Amino acid sequence: MGVFRDHQPLCQAQSKLEAIAGQFESESGLRDHSLLWNTELLQRIELENLLSQARVAMASALHRTESRG
Repeated sequence: MGVFRDHQPLCQAQSKLEAIAGQFESESGLRDHSLLWNTELLQRIELENLLSQARVAMASALHRTESRG
């Protein structure tokens, strides 16, 4: 997403992002199940947060049709 938002490239980016999020959900099993100093769990939580924030930002960009510049 940038200053200029065209509908078609944003739709393509959203579909790619959804594919990445789906792959993350299906392939991100944890090997370490401890709750003490579990860096693998922390990284998974952080990546999940980044993906959800990216999905929200992408949806917002698609729904914003007016210019504020």
